[in-house]
Amino acid sequence: MTYSPQDYLDQFIIPAARALNVYTLPHLQIGFGTGAQESGFQDIDQIGGPAKGPWQMEPATHASLWMNFIAYRPAIKEALIQILGSEPLPPDPSVLEINLVYAAAMMFVKYLDSPGAIPIDLDGQAAYYVTHYNAGGKATTREYIDHWNQFAPMVTFPSFE
Repeated sequence: MTYSPQDYLDQFIIPAARALNVYTLPHLQIGFGTGAQESGFQDIDQIGGPAKGPWQMEPATHASLWMNFIAYRPAIKEALIQILGSEPLPPDPSVLEINLVYAAAMMFVKYLDSPGAIPIDLDGQAAYYVTHYNAGGKATTREYIDHWNQFAPMVTFPSFE
């Protein structure tokens, strides 16, 4: 099935943010920007690599988050259990390609495992993404901003006033 960028925001990013109690504009924005940068809201499998899902999480990162972060945070674990339904724990990384709310939630978990708050401005979010989500990868802040600018006009974010 093909989803629009607005679908990704409404159907996957927002429900994941609510489930994990990170429903704020900066979280929604960085979740959207991460999807724009990582897959352009299209590719589920990384071409030539192991990453899975629209937020391109590698199986090793997935396993590490479950073992070293989620295992010690009962509220996060419970939220993920609710999203996963009857999947065994931890689920196989292939679930990141099938359950896109879970994929978005794991993207947020990766950010929750990172120091500091999500910046409120685009430049800050781009730098935060490069430092904490794509650490060691090839992405640049310029690429992130370019992908944001490509997809952001297609969406309307909720108002938090």
